[in-house]
Amino acid sequence: MNIHLYEIVYTMGNFFMAYVICKFMYVFYTETKVNKYIEILSYIAYFVCITLVHTAIKVPIIVAVSNMILLFLLTLLYSWDIRKNVLSVLLIYIS
Repeated sequence: MNIHLYEIVYTMGNFFMAYVICKFMYVFYTETKVNKYIEILSYIAYFVCITLVHTAIKVPIIVAVSNMILLFLLTLLYSWDIRKNVLSVLLIYIS
Protein backbone atom coordinates (compact mmCIF):
# COMPACT_ATOMS: atom_id res chain seq x y z
CA MET A 1 0.00 0.00 0.00
CA ASN A 2 1.51 3.24 -1.14
CA ILE A 3 0.41 6.22 0.93
CA HIS A 4 1.15 9.54 -0.73
CA LEU A 5 1.81 12.81 1.00
CA TYR A 6 -1.58 14.07 -0.23
CA GLU A 7 -3.46 11.35 1.70
CA ILE A 8 -1.48 12.08 4.86
CA VAL A 9 -2.18 15.81 4.67
CA TYR A 10 -5.84 15.18 3.80
CA THR A 11 -6.22 12.83 6.78
CA MET A 12 -4.67 15.38 9.13
CA GLY A 13 -6.97 18.02 7.67
CA ASN A 14 -10.00 15.79 8.26
CA PHE A 15 -8.95 15.31 11.87
CA PHE A 16 -8.74 19.09 12.33
CA MET A 17 -12.06 19.52 10.50
CA ALA A 18 -13.77 17.09 12.90
CA TYR A 19 -12.49 19.18 15.81
CA VAL A 20 -13.70 22.43 14.22
CA ILE A 21 -17.12 20.90 13.52
CA CYS A 22 -17.34 19.87 17.17
CA LYS A 23 -16.70 23.49 18.17
CA PHE A 24 -19.27 24.71 15.61
CA MET A 25 -21.87 22.41 17.12
CA TYR A 26 -21.38 24.06 20.49
CA VAL A 27 -22.08 27.42 18.85
CA PHE A 28 -25.43 26.20 17.47
CA TYR A 29 -26.47 23.87 20.31
CA THR A 30 -26.11 24.46 24.03
CA GLU A 31 -26.33 20.86 25.21
CA THR A 32 -26.07 17.36 23.86
CA LYS A 33 -28.76 14.69 24.13
CA VAL A 34 -26.18 11.91 24.63
CA ASN A 35 -23.31 11.44 27.05
CA LYS A 36 -19.81 12.72 26.30
CA TYR A 37 -18.45 9.24 25.43
CA ILE A 38 -21.04 8.73 22.66
CA GLU A 39 -20.38 12.24 21.39
CA ILE A 40 -16.63 11.64 21.12
CA LEU A 41 -17.18 8.27 19.44
CA SER A 42 -19.50 9.94 16.95
CA TYR A 43 -16.86 12.48 15.94
CA ILE A 44 -14.26 9.73 15.61
CA ALA A 45 -16.70 7.78 13.42
CA TYR A 46 -17.29 10.93 11.35
CA PHE A 47 -13.55 11.35 10.86
CA VAL A 48 -13.05 7.71 9.87
CA CYS A 49 -16.05 7.62 7.52
CA ILE A 50 -15.26 10.83 5.66
CA THR A 51 -11.60 9.84 5.32
CA LEU A 52 -12.52 6.40 3.98
CA VAL A 53 -15.02 7.84 1.53
CA HIS A 54 -12.45 10.26 0.17
CA THR A 55 -9.60 7.78 -0.09
CA ALA A 56 -11.72 4.95 -1.51
CA ILE A 57 -14.09 6.75 -3.89
CA LYS A 58 -12.38 10.08 -4.74
CA VAL A 59 -15.46 11.47 -6.50
CA PRO A 60 -15.97 15.04 -5.25
CA ILE A 61 -19.79 15.07 -5.40
CA ILE A 62 -20.01 11.81 -3.45
CA VAL A 63 -17.55 13.12 -0.85
CA ALA A 64 -19.56 16.36 -0.52
CA VAL A 65 -22.91 14.59 -0.19
CA SER A 66 -21.57 12.06 2.29
CA ASN A 67 -20.03 14.91 4.29
CA MET A 68 -23.40 16.69 4.47
CA ILE A 69 -25.20 13.49 5.47
CA LEU A 70 -22.66 12.76 8.19
CA LEU A 71 -22.90 16.35 9.44
CA PHE A 72 -26.66 16.00 9.62
CA LEU A 73 -26.27 12.77 11.61
CA LEU A 74 -23.97 14.59 14.02
CA THR A 75 -26.60 17.28 14.55
CA LEU A 76 -29.00 14.59 15.74
CA LEU A 77 -26.80 14.22 18.82
CA TYR A 78 -27.95 17.67 19.88
CA SER A 79 -31.46 18.27 18.62
CA TRP A 80 -34.36 16.56 16.84
CA ASP A 81 -35.55 19.79 15.20
CA ILE A 82 -35.00 18.97 11.53
CA ARG A 83 -35.15 22.57 10.29
CA LYS A 84 -32.53 23.74 12.78
CA ASN A 85 -30.35 20.73 11.97
CA VAL A 86 -30.50 21.33 8.22
CA LEU A 87 -29.74 25.03 8.70
CA SER A 88 -26.80 24.15 10.96
CA VAL A 89 -25.42 21.73 8.36
CA LEU A 90 -25.70 24.32 5.61
CA LEU A 91 -24.03 27.01 7.70
CA ILE A 92 -21.22 24.70 8.75
CA TYR A 93 -20.71 23.39 5.24
CA ILE A 94 -20.49 26.79 3.56
CA SER A 95 -18.18 28.25 6.23
